[in-house]
Amino acid sequence: LAICEEELAKCFENGIGIEHSNQKALHYYENSANHGYRLAQEHLGNAYLKGKLGLIKSPEKAIEYYQKAADQEDVNSMM
Repeated sequence: LAICEEELAKCFENGIGIEHSNQKALHYYENSANHGYRLAQEHLGNAYLKGKLGLIKSPEKAIEYYQKAADQEDVNSMM
């Protein structure tokens, strides 16, 4: 389920086969991350760090998501 949510989020984020929506993309990334999917956690870390998906930049929130992904041995989140 978490992988499907993350894939759907990417479709909304990039407007692939569906109308672009940052709000819906964020919703599905958060669901996926809450289900423990490390790639969604990493993606949310990037979004908070860079202020993507309509989010206000928040290094603190970025670190939270990066830590969750790193705890699952996501190498990109460990950098």
